[in-house]
Parts: sequence; structure tokens; C-alpha cells
Amino acid sequence: MAIELLKGRKTWFLRLSGTVDVVDAGALHTAALDTVAEAPAGVVVKLEHADRLDTSATQILLAMQRALGADGRSMRLEGTSGRMAERWRLAGVSFDGVALAPAITGRAPSDSPGAPPARMVPPRTPRPASDSRRAPLLGVRRRTDN
Repeated sequence: MAIELLKGRKTWFLRLSGTVDVVDAGALHTAALDTVAEAPAGVVVKLEHADRLDTSATQILLAMQRALGADGRSMRLEGTSGRMAERWRLAGVSFDGVALAPAITGRAPSDSPGAPPARMVPPRTPRPASDSRRAPLLGVRRRTDN
């Protein structure tokens, strides 16, 4: 099983294993909703046995961290591989207050429960130089043959 929710007295544990992708998104979303609705203190997401998390799984984890943080609860990732953390970094994904991999993120891990919510930072793309002779990509052209 790729997703397992273990309920403790205070902290809950969400264990992900194998490849967690869009096929598992429904089960992961249900586990996240249960955690947000009922977990007393927060959740520890265990990723030691996770080979790969796709975009849908990452979005669900980000939303879960934001919802838990809004109520003063925490989410902590454990066992994040350097490869997974690097992919998140390249995609501009940041789990604030969550220990990913200090060597990759360049900052020390933080387990503070009052950490700000997660955010997605769009990657930088170069803007083309402005050329007044070119028509805009999504512009409306007027007919001049009237």
C-alpha cells in the first residue's frame, strides 16, 4: 500500500511508499482531509520508502501543510531523499519550516510548529525583448480592407 495513516494520541503519521502519483491522489487526499479534520497536534509525513511523488501528491502535501498551519498545527517531512528535495527545489516548491535536506536547501532544518504555510514560487522565465513591430501574441487585429 502506498499510503498509510497511523493515528497517535497527539501526532499522526502519514507513511508514503513506492510511487505516489495521480492514481493514488484520491487516497492521499482522503488521508489529508482526515488529518486536517481530526489530528490534534499535527502530522509527520514519512517518506523513507517513497521512490517518487508526482505533482498531484506534492500539491496535496502543500495544501495539507497550509490547512494545518492555519490552525496552529504542524507538518513535518521525514526521510526526504536528496533527489526528491532537489526536484522540489527546481520546481520552486518550498515546504517552510520543514526539514528537506539542509545540504540542498542551504538552511538548517526547523521543526517549529508556528512555521508559515507552504508556498509555491514560480520558476523565473526570461521575458522576450519588447519589439513594437511585432503583433502581440493574444492581440486582436483589425481588418483594414473595409
